[in-house]
Amino acid sequence: MRIGYWIKNPIIKKDDKIFAPKHLKEEMRFASENDFDCIRLTFISSSAPSFASLKSQEFKETSTREIKKQAGEENLTIENVTSGGNHLDPDPEARKRWNRLLVETIDLCHDLDVEVVATDVGSPCGMYIYGLPGLFGSKYTPKGPRRSRVDEAIEMYKEVMTPIADHAESLGVKIAFENNFRAMAGNIAQGPYVWDRMFRAVPSRAIGLRIDPSHFVCLMIGPVDTIIRRYGDRIYAVDGKDCEIIPEMLQAQGIYGNLWWRYRIPGFGDLNWPKILSALMDIGYKGGIIIENEDPLFPGREGVLLGAEYLRQFLSKKRKEG
Repeated sequence: MRIGYWIKNPIIKKDDKIFAPKHLKEEMRFASENDFDCIRLTFISSSAPSFASLKSQEFKETSTREIKKQAGEENLTIENVTSGGNHLDPDPEARKRWNRLLVETIDLCHDLDVEVVATDVGSPCGMYIYGLPGLFGSKYTPKGPRRSRVDEAIEMYKEVMTPIADHAESLGVKIAFENNFRAMAGNIAQGPYVWDRMFRAVPSRAIGLRIDPSHFVCLMIGPVDTIIRRYGDRIYAVDGKDCEIIPEMLQAQGIYGNLWWRYRIPGFGDLNWPKILSALMDIGYKGGIIIENEDPLFPGREGVLLGAEYLRQFLSKKRKEG
């Protein structure tokens, strides 16, 4: 396994030209000088509804060949490329544009000789895909039964992802969907219940999972090591992020509050990382663990370096090289 650094300023595509952030080389050098083995790149194109917010003066024209060369000079593997978007957006036009971005990200990975796109699925109904109250809802609501909206989401997912999965498979690229429940307007791929339905709807092996263990903590899904072993052959990407439950705030607010949990860097939250890493070893995962820092107490590069240092103590040199 490898420990990776996430370069969040995006590579952009406009008018069939590739542009890189001006400090991309400096970011790669920082990763190399601080013993990171790999990097995650971020991508956005003019297909994305959010593209207009980028400032063109912060980028310079480049090529995929040059990006690969720069990474090679710093002895870094490009582990995966991430792009955002709600690929199940209820607005057909927005959905079409986000879907196009995903296809372009797959194409970029192919051109960079990168195997994995790390992204989100999105949701046609925000975070409330299950409905309330109860699993099947209540027939006593004034507006009719409250029911799970998973069926609706899976139907759209199958329609959208079948051709995209076929395209990815044809290029030898895999799509890893994160278990993030807070992405943009929601994300259906939160845990095993929906994962199983996703894999039945689109059985292509080009589609798998991007596991961020921190989300399982605040979703109260676990044990994480058991989940990893169960879905091992579908895990194509892993994020290094932790999460901390604050019991007194959970008691004060309940689960619908927003102050009873917070993301932390690995080692400062409630996750058992030795068990997580052991499970990843059991399934033969040889990819990267990309440090993602949303820790309010250790922001920025300081937290990234601390999180990486914590994880490295559990990985021997031989395993890191594997």
